[in-house]
Amino acid sequence: MIQWLFVSLLAMSGLAASEDFPRSCQKLNMGEFYGNATLYAETAKSSKWLEPFVVPDHKLIFCKVAKNGSSGWLRLFRRLAGFPDWQRNPYFFMGSKIGGLSQLKHYGATRAMEMMTDPSWKKVVILREPLERLLSGFLDKIHQAEDSKAQLGLYSKALHNVPVERFTKMEFREFVHRLHVALNAGEFDQHWSVQSEDCGLDFWGPVYDLALFMVHSGCDKEAMREEIFQLLRPVTLDPAGLEAAADSFTRVAGDVTRHETNHTGWYTKEIYEEAYKIYEIDYARFGVAKPALEDLLTRR
Repeated sequence: MIQWLFVSLLAMSGLAASEDFPRSCQKLNMGEFYGNATLYAETAKSSKWLEPFVVPDHKLIFCKVAKNGSSGWLRLFRRLAGFPDWQRNPYFFMGSKIGGLSQLKHYGATRAMEMMTDPSWKKVVILREPLERLLSGFLDKIHQAEDSKAQLGLYSKALHNVPVERFTKMEFREFVHRLHVALNAGEFDQHWSVQSEDCGLDFWGPVYDLALFMVHSGCDKEAMREEIFQLLRPVTLDPAGLEAAADSFTRVAGDVTRHETNHTGWYTKEIYEEAYKIYEIDYARFGVAKPALEDLLTRR
């Protein structure tokens, strides 16, 4: 198992944090890469490692993790890719390509492996505190149950066929227990996945140049964007296009990269302990400490 070390991210862009509910943004040091990339590409049992999005003109490979502000980031990348309708929700017109964006899988395993091991291609992933993300996924996808009928059906299947009609009445305790069972069966929906396994991060994690870890309301979106742009400036094939996209988040209504979740009243000690067991491997791989229950309950 690759052990990932944790380092704190210094204050970015001079942006102040809220005194009461500070936005905390941290970097993960993914360690050294010692894997056999060629063998992995030929024998990997999962195709998750081929899911990252690619923006060729800016030499960017981005691992999308659901419930981590992905729609906002894909809007930005659609703008970088030159789509005139980049402000639209990318998930509303998927077809063979989500929002028209390319992914590693469109290049084939051999070329994808070459891109992943080529340092001129910059790899980025945005991760989130697992227990915060879990509750956010429950409230958004189950408690509110406002997604399409087809999508709700997928959630139902992932939760061992609990009737969709029960979603809005389901207790968080039952949801977490069903996930625990699903984990043991190897069946997980992307909205409450084990993040360290998304995009094959359990193998490819060390080749990622930038891994931002959102805690307690997430990182400031402009600070994160600037971190990514700083990484891309030396390698982009379109410097003017990169800088022109710097105002993307201010041009889209709503804060599309920041997910806030009020934890008050949801986590009990029993739920907290069972939820931690589900994501214990994420905490180990990310090198971050298990949050104290008392701290988790004060987050809103």
